[in-house]
Amino acid sequence: MKLKKYWKKWIAILLVVCCLGISIPAAPVQAAAFSPAALSTGKVYITDDPEVNYMIEQVCRKIIKPKASKIRNIAAVYAYTAKLSVHYQSKYQKGKIKFNLGNKTVKKNIASLDKKNKALIKSGKAAYISKMSKNTCRCTGSSWDVRHFLLTGSGGCDETAHVVHALLGRIGVQSYCFWGRFGSGGHCWNAVKYGGKYYYLDADSANYNYVTNTDRKVHYDEVFMKSASDLKKLGYRIDAKDAAKYPKCEKKSLKVNTKSFPV
Repeated sequence: MKLKKYWKKWIAILLVVCCLGISIPAAPVQAAAFSPAALSTGKVYITDDPEVNYMIEQVCRKIIKPKASKIRNIAAVYAYTAKLSVHYQSKYQKGKIKFNLGNKTVKKNIASLDKKNKALIKSGKAAYISKMSKNTCRCTGSSWDVRHFLLTGSGGCDETAHVVHALLGRIGVQSYCFWGRFGSGGHCWNAVKYGGKYYYLDADSANYNYVTNTDRKVHYDEVFMKSASDLKKLGYRIDAKDAAKYPKCEKKSLKVNTKSFPV
């Protein structure tokens, strides 16, 4: 019998494992989903794709601090997304998460999280992100863009805006995606609700100098919580349909102390 032939070898292996203190790591357990109560930011918004929701959840666990100020967490979303945008392929790129969606344990966690999210929706504490407005972004149906961006670590301005939209929605911050022009080309960016008012931010431009075509570290001096007039001075032009459809942003940019913000 083969079992009798190799039993001594198996015993020897077990003795070595015990002596060296080697242990097999336990499978990670998915903790409870972020909730409005935990984040104190209001209703949360999720996509209709369970895998995308799982990836968004993992990113939030990494970058969001529930006890931190709302503006700090908005900055965390801005900085994380900027670091993975299509222009960020040089020495500054960092922070990409490997999601391992095919892993059996991860699949169980996705199913578990989906069940919790559906319970939040049923209770009225969450809503699908498509219902944040009649049309949150005209470019495409955000779920695919978010999936592609998070899995590959690359994307253009529209993917970047969609990811900002999805991440902010997950922590209860309302936002919109705007189509328009920057310089001579088409562009997509976000408007974010803060303190009952709307401001513009563009994570796609947070790390990239369009004049010199070079990467740089994340910065907040140009397109973070900006007014319509300041955005116009930078060369942005909002699409007429979006300008008529969505809430108008403030006339003055928000003054924020960004020294402690993520970079």
